[in-house]
Amino acid sequence: MGETGKMMETRTLTGKQFFFTPKPEDFSTDGQTDNSWAIELLTGHDVNEGNALLYQYWHVFGGATTGIAVACAYNLLRKRPLYAGIQRHIICGLIGTGIGYLCKTRYLSKIATRDAILRDYIKLHPEDFPPPIKRTFGEVFMKWTPIR
Repeated sequence: MGETGKMMETRTLTGKQFFFTPKPEDFSTDGQTDNSWAIELLTGHDVNEGNALLYQYWHVFGGATTGIAVACAYNLLRKRPLYAGIQRHIICGLIGTGIGYLCKTRYLSKIATRDAILRDYIKLHPEDFPPPIKRTFGEVFMKWTPIR
């Protein structure tokens, strides 16, 4: 399957789907340049971080809310009572939920693909990622004298 297939691997844990993030050790550069700091920038976070229920499912809630709002707007434009035809609200809410879920999965897939491409580029071109030079703020900013 190749290196890219390993990066895009998905696993399930307690019913949730998440994207596998390889460790920096998986990308050795044969001692040419130490670019592990650059790879650690991409592996230091989990895509499913955040424990709040709304944070994890806001795409789904937003899609359902939008679907119900579309059904209410349809009724208002037809000069009918707001909740007339409740089946339309249910159907539009379910369609909105599905669209929200698809948006979230596409977003996670896009992030995983981007990170895989960046990791691969860092692995193939270590000369473009020299270790950062540690400097203090005094070395970065120009001398400033206040005029009062």
